[in-house]
Amino acid sequence: MSTDRGFTGNAVMRCASESFASRFAVTHNGDMYMSAELIATLSAFITLGIGMFAGFAWVLHRMDAKFDSLDHKIDGVGAGLTTRIDDKTDSLEAKLMTRIDDKTDSLEAKLMTRIDQVDTKLSTRIDSVQSELVEVKIAIARIEPPRHLIAAR
Repeated sequence: MSTDRGFTGNAVMRCASESFASRFAVTHNGDMYMSAELIATLSAFITLGIGMFAGFAWVLHRMDAKFDSLDHKIDGVGAGLTTRIDDKTDSLEAKLMTRIDDKTDSLEAKLMTRIDQVDTKLSTRIDSVQSELVEVKIAIARIEPPRHLIAAR
């Protein structure tokens, strides 16, 4: 043991600390040294990451379940609305067809009545014109002699 400046106490301490350090020192062979605090911190972050991933997966699962239930409800409401709309459409169509048929029948009856009135008036006028024509023929026959009896000069 060497003595620096003549203090033997320091030399003994240095020798004791070197042997302690050499016994517990990790020799560096290219591997990475990780302390217990670093391992604990990394495991905590990994655990938190896994927990956050699991929580996010759970939220997605719940959202999918809610969306499925809402889709089912919407389909039920849509089917109900389709049924109601079809029923209303059918009833309105039946009412409209009834009204159209009634209007058509009344218009047809009015038209037939009008046609019959025009037919009666035309028949009356034609009969009167025919009788007047007969009267005119008779009057002309009285005034003129028959044509075939006229002698040619």
